[in-house]
Amino acid sequence: MEFAYKKIGTRFSPIIPLKIHHHTNFIATDALIDSGSNLSIFRMDVAEKLGINCKSGQPVHLSSVNEIFIGYVHSLHISIGDLTLPCHVVFAETFKPNLNIVGRIDFFDHFLITFDERNKKLTLTNNP
Repeated sequence: MEFAYKKIGTRFSPIIPLKIHHHTNFIATDALIDSGSNLSIFRMDVAEKLGINCKSGQPVHLSSVNEIFIGYVHSLHISIGDLTLPCHVVFAETFKPNLNIVGRIDFFDHFLITFDERNKKLTLTNNP
């Protein structure tokens, strides 16, 4: 699967469309594929739209460049194209990322991921 980078402000970034599932609910959204993040962290509005009580997940202490915060890990599924994968996703009330972030744990194991900065495209090759 190949995705053109999306422009956010003045920069192009590897942002892809995906669906995130919780039981029978799902929403379509975009997320940054971030090789520098271990965990996937999604915005609170995603949890709310899926009917997830943020604090019902497993608590975890995390840090960003600017702060230390508590997040809550939830076992969900992410779909990209025809492929659906189990993925642990963190929601945090106090951390408010501009974008949903797909990190390395769970997701990266399923793909050979190529970040092509020169041509501003991301390629995900299924790695069964």
